[in-house]
Amino acid sequence: MLPDLSQSGSVDHELFVIYHSTAITALIIHWIQSGFSKASDEMAEQLLNIVRHQTDQRINVKTIFKSSAA
Repeated sequence: MLPDLSQSGSVDHELFVIYHSTAITALIIHWIQSGFSKASDEMAEQLLNIVRHQTDQRINVKTIFKSSAA
């Protein structure tokens, strides 16, 4: 399960989940397009390692756009 980063105010949880799900989908598509270059168990292990590594990192996002609200 992905951590809820919305409590720290640094990252919107829904966007974080969408980001990770599309990244995982892209890796699976790449694996298919590469002719299943890795065995399915190896690919599954790699995906789990990537997800675990990402969720172990502390994530802070700095806003670079100024609000246009008056």
